[in-house]
Amino acid sequence: MVAPMPAHFAHKLSPRKSQTLDALLRGLSEKQIAAKLGISRHTVHIYVKQLHVQFGVSSRGELLALWIGGAPEIAQSTSPTATAPLKAPEGPELIDVLMARRARLQAKLLRLDERLAIKMRKLLRLKRRVAKHPERYAP
Repeated sequence: MVAPMPAHFAHKLSPRKSQTLDALLRGLSEKQIAAKLGISRHTVHIYVKQLHVQFGVSSRGELLALWIGGAPEIAQSTSPTATAPLKAPEGPELIDVLMARRARLQAKLLRLDERLAIKMRKLLRLKRRVAKHPERYAP
């Protein structure tokens, strides 16, 4: 769950950049964002670079920290490498951030478990095939 857009962000974004930012903050990859929005990965990459420049950050982590901390002095910066102190989330905000991260990690673990199960089934089929026809697989 992503918090509502802070006021210092709202007036600066086109609708498409706003959608891209929302998806970025939800932890989607550029490829997933492109599929979700029905645009090219390259277009998404350009939007991400523009967001970094527009808000004076150099990474998704800094963008997320800016979103959570609401530091307007960073949002007004025009330098893509500007580094101003970021306010760390506290209390309920920290819990929300950690819960969102936990949910993303659980989803990633589930996908990895599914991939592992598929690989195990393939390995078992191969073992059965080798046991049934050892002459085909002899060195």
